Amino acid sequence: MLEGTQTQDDHGLDAWREQVERAWNLRGEYRSLSQRVDEPYVDYLESLFFYYGENVRAAEKASAEG
Repeated sequence: MLEGTQTQDDHGLDAWREQVERAWNLRGEYRSLSQRVDEPYVDYLESLFFYYGENVRAAEKASAEG
């Protein structure tokens, strides 16, 4: 092979490497985005469970007293 030339296989391998690198970069961006999106959702779910738990405790207390 002449210096500075690429075969079709070399070009395909380079393109594949670029795609893998892009995928890794997007994975990191997705992970960062998903954490920002998940946090409010998790907070919302925790608030639902908190209020549910408070209502259960209040009902248990009322039934124990009554």
